[in-house]
Amino acid sequence: VVTNPSNGDILALVSYPSYDNNKLSGTIDAKYYNSLVNDNASPLLNRATQSFIAPGSTYKPCTIITGIDTGLITSSTTFNCSGSFDKVTPAPRCWQKWGHGSESPATALRDSCNVYMYNVGYNLACSKNGSYNSTYATNIFKKYSDMLGLSTKIGVEIEEGTPSASSQDAIASAIGQGNHRYSTLNMARYVTTIATSGTCYNLTLIDKITDYDGNVIRENSAEVNNQVELSSDIWNTVHTGMNLLAAGTYSAFNQLGISLAAKTGTAQEKKTDPDHATLISYAPYDNPEYCVAVRIQNGYTSSNTVALGAQIYKLLFNISD
Repeated sequence: VVTNPSNGDILALVSYPSYDNNKLSGTIDAKYYNSLVNDNASPLLNRATQSFIAPGSTYKPCTIITGIDTGLITSSTTFNCSGSFDKVTPAPRCWQKWGHGSESPATALRDSCNVYMYNVGYNLACSKNGSYNSTYATNIFKKYSDMLGLSTKIGVEIEEGTPSASSQDAIASAIGQGNHRYSTLNMARYVTTIATSGTCYNLTLIDKITDYDGNVIRENSAEVNNQVELSSDIWNTVHTGMNLLAAGTYSAFNQLGISLAAKTGTAQEKKTDPDHATLISYAPYDNPEYCVAVRIQNGYTSSNTVALGAQIYKLLFNISD
């Protein structure tokens, strides 16, 4: 999904595998339609708007925003990552087995440090009365993911499903696991809100409606659903962390020759299946023109979404190899 952060327009919305529209227009090809219905790849499912899976580490900007705005941390608060989080048993681990060492919010986003986010989730769950209350923490996380437009319906002009913020395991929820369920369109709205430092649009697919002769019946533009009021320090911390990740981690982005911001993620739902690969991003970094959200279900690793995202940016900015 590609959006224009200056006005909330959806510029591209793609689901794959898909089908040939021409065969379903006018007289429907019954044989072809039946083949689609019986296809195990579910080509009739619009994965961009109706397929819901965990966001993985793309949720971490929301965790940092929640932590700073609730006063649990500041933009300079550090936690040491040794590779595991030992305040609970069994101790959940960071993806970096030997740890990241001392991390701040911005570097934790750059490195996608799980242990930093575990600390935020755990401390949030203990912030009410000193004892661990997971439900209290997940309710607070939901408040912020709702504000950012991640866990609420968008009102787009085609059928969309209903997202849901995680309601279990505050520690796992802080890294985008738990039982979070979002569509790629939800993630596009979320990163558009981040790119604009708080403008949450009801994204739209329609510019105008005309009659048969081309006369305009109605002009259309995206409405602003809400404005997220956060300090410039919070937005700067998140923007910086996402820019650090894009600039220093993935060669596919570095080769574009433009400055951008990104957060990648891998989400595990079944140990027997490959992880889901996710990406939220915007570019150029200093003055965003495009926001891009990519998800490959069972896509193994986020580097695959980066490779695809980089190709999309090449098209958007007319960058040749």
